[in-house]
Amino acid sequence: MQVRYAGLLDEPAAVLTPTFAPPEVTRMRTYELMATPLVYAGETVRARVVADHSNAAPVRVGPRALVYGANDCLLPIDGEPVALSPGAETVLTWRLPDTGGQPIQSLGLVLRSSGAAADGAVMLDYLRWDGAPDVRLRRPDVPGEFWRRAWVNAVEVFSTTSPQAFRVSQDSGEGMIIHGGRQWTDYRVGTALTVHLAEHAGIGVRVQGLRRYYAVLLMAPGLVRLVRAFDGVVTTLAEARLELSMETPYDVAVEVSGREIETRVAGVALKARDESPFALDNGGVALIVRGGACSCDEVVVAPPHSVPDLSDKARSTGLAA
Repeated sequence: MQVRYAGLLDEPAAVLTPTFAPPEVTRMRTYELMATPLVYAGETVRARVVADHSNAAPVRVGPRALVYGANDCLLPIDGEPVALSPGAETVLTWRLPDTGGQPIQSLGLVLRSSGAAADGAVMLDYLRWDGAPDVRLRRPDVPGEFWRRAWVNAVEVFSTTSPQAFRVSQDSGEGMIIHGGRQWTDYRVGTALTVHLAEHAGIGVRVQGLRRYYAVLLMAPGLVRLVRAFDGVVTTLAEARLELSMETPYDVAVEVSGREIETRVAGVALKARDESPFALDNGGVALIVRGGACSCDEVVVAPPHSVPDLSDKARSTGLAA
């Protein structure tokens, strides 16, 4: 893709592509758009950029993301720029920083002149991102709603008024809220989950929809179970006794790496290896509840073999207005 510019000064010019819903979706009245972002903190962005041979002067090029901030205004965050002489090329590499619980709405390039006003062009050969997310999904420190809109809502009530960031309720049957997508493969997820009079509640991983996922479920009256759901068939991969108390937060962590699934709930560890034809190799995360309610303040998704830090000290200050 060629990006042409005219009269470029030190004031930045940006070219961006959407990676999540724009602010305008709030104008939708009949239906609500359900979507989660494509790009997350912790992933590495790479872009190969080539300056045109006919450029009269160097141009500074760097990666840029637009992130939701206070009152759902979009704010730019930039990676390190590189000065490109005419005909020069580079591969920009940027590990996306923590965004304080806010979703990334778009991603692209920002250009600035290295001197006087300049005309010219750069070629964007590719823009890609990869790696495991390293993100704290939580209520940001500033007001706004798009952090909540970043979850696909498939429960009867996803509370907007509870003191917990995430409180979900399902009167009958199973419901869930889902975040992430099929680009996620191997990762670790953790939270401190409180169950409120539910038949079961837990965390889903490699979630591909309401009928395909792995999950660790806290079962009433006293059981923790690791399961695979595939097109309505739920298979128990491992289970153990665990005395559970309602209204008590329990540390829950799940890791998926290749065919291995490991979980730890309040010190009880379970492990399974799924060699079946129905094994799932990618997908997002979910909070799952059946016949009741559950809640937590944040969900931490990190690279495999890491230890998600659920302490208050680990929280970022978020994005200011």
